[in-house]
Amino acid sequence: MFDAKEQRSSTLHPIEETSIIEEQFVQARYREEELTSSYGSHTLAFFGLAPENLHFLSPDGAGLVNYRLTSNVAVVLGDPVCAPQDVERVMHSFLDFCAEHKWHVAFYQTYPQYLNVYRDLKMHAFKMGEEAMLNPQTFTLKGSALANVRTSCRRAEREGVTIQWYEGVPPTEVIQQLEKLSNAWLKHKASASETGFSVGRLDELSTVAERADTIAARSRPSASSQSSAKKIVPRFLTAVALTSTGAPCAFMTFTPVYSSSTNADDSSESTGWGWTLDIMRRTP
Repeated sequence: MFDAKEQRSSTLHPIEETSIIEEQFVQARYREEELTSSYGSHTLAFFGLAPENLHFLSPDGAGLVNYRLTSNVAVVLGDPVCAPQDVERVMHSFLDFCAEHKWHVAFYQTYPQYLNVYRDLKMHAFKMGEEAMLNPQTFTLKGSALANVRTSCRRAEREGVTIQWYEGVPPTEVIQQLEKLSNAWLKHKASASETGFSVGRLDELSTVAERADTIAARSRPSASSQSSAKKIVPRFLTAVALTSTGAPCAFMTFTPVYSSSTNADDSSESTGWGWTLDIMRRTP
């Protein structure tokens, strides 16, 4: 026999149930950001956190797959966000999840080191292009191949063009100036429009910069932390080109690329972090 009082005591009030769901969402979001800051070395990993995307957390919480559902196709943004040794297991979980929903799966912009894993899972690779990687510490404009770039740089210097950098959310007045510049650029480019998914949107600049700031703040070691490892967490960057009169004439944004986590016993500084060039706009 089931006591009515016991039944009442085990029934959640709608407000309590909503609170639990919200708490679960916050915990899942925190884990997604934690995985991204630890293993988001793919140039599209940060884009995957956009709220318009869907986020699959593996049952054990070891990995994250960011995707968007189009008809019955789950289009995944980059490789799974997890430790390298967990990639195959996380992919297995995600593919099983998609099979349950009778979805097809496509991974967009995967890295070469995981191609064998995809093939082992009966997936096929199609090369669409290559991604340029530059090391700012060694990059140079020397050489005949970059002669035109050097010429453009010298002309900009003669005309008094300077670059103003903003880390995090730019000031409101700067964002307003960039919006005017962007609108003029989009109007001039008849076929151009804001897209999203694997590239940013100017109307989301503040939100995206705040998201990067949140991840950076959570990734800082606490004062009580016993780890001596120094982890560098990049923030969102905006570069604005100014004419000699101080008016914006072009801008670029850079989204964070996170380094893979160092071994817990390794006190050396982690490497591999950087930025992905995202939005580029200029006066027509």
